[in-house]
Amino acid sequence: MGLAYLRERWGRDVAEEIEWQGQLPGGGDGGDEGDKEKEEEAERERLEAIREAEDRRKEKHRKLEEEREGMRQNIRDKYNIKKKEEPMPEEQMMPDNPLMRKKKTPEELAAEAEAEDQDDFTSE
Repeated sequence: MGLAYLRERWGRDVAEEIEWQGQLPGGGDGGDEGDKEKEEEAERERLEAIREAEDRRKEKHRKLEEEREGMRQNIRDKYNIKKKEEPMPEEQMMPDNPLMRKKKTPEELAAEAEAEDQDDFTSE
């Protein structure tokens, strides 16, 4: 079974994966520098393909959501329904878990400490 047969039968990705694993005769034999370069190039191509697929997926879902929102707006217009608006964005809401709260910057901590020191002196 050659690489060309596997590409034809199963597709390029499967054939290259099988060859890369050294399961084909001649796959894995050769110079170390050439193999490393091929592996690095294959990894770059794989990562690029993953990024492109993710971008396509995000764009597809963005378009679907726009289409859904258009349908929702048509229904709102037809039945005179006002769109619900969130009273507070998620960022401004206090988290239930104190460990998940927003971290204070060193400047904020210093300002709080200074304010506490002033309160201590003024109360005596």
